[in-house]
Amino acid sequence: MNHYVGIAKFFRARFYIDKVNMYNDVPWYGHTLNTADIEPLHKKQDSRALVVDSIMADLEFAAAHIKPDGHKSTVTKWAALAQLAQFALQEGTYRKYHTYLGLAASSKTFLERAVSASEKIINEGSFQISKAGGVDRAYRDLFISQNLQANPETIMFIDYDKDLNMRRNTHTVLDYEWALSQTLMESYLMKDGTRFTNQPNYKTKNVNEVFANRDPRFEQTFMKPGFQSIDATTPHRLKPTLGGYNQIKFYPEVTEMISWEASYTDAFVFRYAEVLLIYAEAKAELGTLNSQADLDKSINQLRARVAMPPMILSEAMGAVDPILQQYYPNVKGNVGLILEVRRERRVELACEGQRYRDIFRWEVGERLADQQQGMYVKALGAMDVTGDGNPDIAILESAKDTGPIAGFTPEQLKNITLTTSKMQMVIIIAFT
Repeated sequence: MNHYVGIAKFFRARFYIDKVNMYNDVPWYGHTLNTADIEPLHKKQDSRALVVDSIMADLEFAAAHIKPDGHKSTVTKWAALAQLAQFALQEGTYRKYHTYLGLAASSKTFLERAVSASEKIINEGSFQISKAGGVDRAYRDLFISQNLQANPETIMFIDYDKDLNMRRNTHTVLDYEWALSQTLMESYLMKDGTRFTNQPNYKTKNVNEVFANRDPRFEQTFMKPGFQSIDATTPHRLKPTLGGYNQIKFYPEVTEMISWEASYTDAFVFRYAEVLLIYAEAKAELGTLNSQADLDKSINQLRARVAMPPMILSEAMGAVDPILQQYYPNVKGNVGLILEVRRERRVELACEGQRYRDIFRWEVGERLADQQQGMYVKALGAMDVTGDGNPDIAILESAKDTGPIAGFTPEQLKNITLTTSKMQMVIIIAFT
């Protein structure tokens, strides 16, 4: 009986998490309402503290009573613990940085619970970081799989199925409206573990140059010029109107669809990588991430998947990235370490729906007001964006400016895509 009560409490907690994220104080209903219960429907908001404590109580019950075994598309003990860890981290950091709420003193309790919940999954859950496919495939393959049940990184997932016509539209990330920001691009380290932003000319690298010698997750998230699907006859052309940094994460190599909005790859609800990041961030914010072993069992598991050098505690604590520090000016604690943990979170979980919530819980909502930049464009005119020496697109002053373009022959120009820009090449794109 308690197994099913736990499942109900799990979903009630998720319902209220969304409400707290949207509204802060909301009415809490902890009992079944009857048709005659008119007065409770008009009650005022309860305090954030009461609602959050009630959410935590629901999740604690769920984690204690839901069975550990079962299909990973259903709610298991591990899914309940992952939700508990995720929400405890969110609330702990929210209270730490939103001091005007008057709840900062209790942030430590939530961060400690985030550590203990994630550590229980790490120690007892038998999950592993998936490395199937190797350095150049393992990360990308996570997001184009049709069988996440078999993946050792899966804690809970949505099981899309072509035979049941259960579908989603993630393949449109490359073909329709999504693009990634310059600040996300700059967050990825070089392959040797040094910062991309340490290079003196990093702001003026073109769209081909930014892919050289980077963290392999970069090319498995951003579309490298020249990318071509297995079932395509020509390479995809980047869309400069969206900033040029097109998203490849979630885009299948072979798109199995029956209409524009239909693909059948499975989707994570919780994956083990996020649990490792929760563990590292909660300890960093508490000031208790003080051993290399803590990094080796968390963030460095993610780096090992893509053969990136491990994060070294002394280096992270010692050398503060000035660009990240300017981006997150209100960090409290060991600034360098917290900034590097946030970098790793942004890179590993890019495009997975976490960023908006992270921006708010860290109280840096002003980042949403930043004018987001796209790829660097040296000058208007034709551009080679696939590296083959031939122009692929042209960015022009006017749609009427279709005459000869310096440096290219008419034969070279006949197949380019024209994009107009009335002003300098500053592209407003989706924040991610």
